[in-house]
Amino acid sequence: MTPEQVELVRATIAAVGEHPEFADRFYLRLFEVAPATEAMFGDLESQRRKLTDELVAMGELLGDLTTLDARAAELGRRHRGYGVRAGHYPVARAVMAETVREVLGDAFGPEEQDAWERATMLITELMQSG
Repeated sequence: MTPEQVELVRATIAAVGEHPEFADRFYLRLFEVAPATEAMFGDLESQRRKLTDELVAMGELLGDLTTLDARAAELGRRHRGYGVRAGHYPVARAVMAETVREVLGDAFGPEEQDAWERATMLITELMQSG
């Protein structure tokens, strides 16, 4: 990822943070698209906060691949413990991009979307490698 793409992702995450409905919309859509994933979540209210917090943390770490790798690997281990498998990642990435587009509208243009897709692909690959 280029430094410009990293900044676009960080700006997108900041903008998403201004939309408290983001996490609700994400999980609602995820459970529509992949109903079996709902059983992986116990305390959904807590998970909504964790999602937003983790997005911020990952965005900040995009410029530090060593630390990002370690954090993503740990996150991936936790997700495997919840039952997340390789096939869940592309579904979650697609739903997340769709949800970002819903809440940000035109502010999530082609450049932002490309940067977002690169970042989420990188992060989920690191999550699966740990």
